[in-house]
Amino acid sequence: MSEERLRFEGSTIQRAEKSKELATCQGEVKALRATKALKDKAIEELRNEVSKLDQKLRTTENHLKDKNLEIKKLTEEKKDALAAQYAAEAALRRVHLDQKDDDYIPFESVITPLEDEIKLYKNEIKALQEDKKALERLTKSKEFALLEAERILRSALERALIVEEVQNENFDLKRQIEICQA
Repeated sequence: MSEERLRFEGSTIQRAEKSKELATCQGEVKALRATKALKDKAIEELRNEVSKLDQKLRTTENHLKDKNLEIKKLTEEKKDALAAQYAAEAALRRVHLDQKDDDYIPFESVITPLEDEIKLYKNEIKALQEDKKALERLTKSKEFALLEAERILRSALERALIVEEVQNENFDLKRQIEICQA
């Protein structure tokens, strides 16, 4: 009888250990499910952030293209203004040579307004070049942010794969437990 009792107590202890092991596995499964839900939420948030950053980058690139076209236009206008200035100066020199001293128009009175206009164009070009540099810096920071978001997304996906592997292992353990209990 004592031998039977020992067997009974041994099987009771084994059942208790198996129950504890099963409860531990079930807790791990619940934790993994919660982790997966958090991972999915984080991935969705990262996708939304990447989408927003991508839209901002496209907007910035379009703005940069517009500024570049504006700079090209002003550069052409500057070239035209310089060509006109040189032509006006040459014409004034010819007129000056042809006229008598009493009919003379001061050279500076004609050139000064043209020089002022050239200074104005130069200032506009400088401002546009500064805008272009600022947009390039902004574009670089956006690109960096996109690369960082991509790195975070890759990391989250790697963690998701690890979670999936652990879930598969837990499923295998659960099967083994069921087999052992049967």
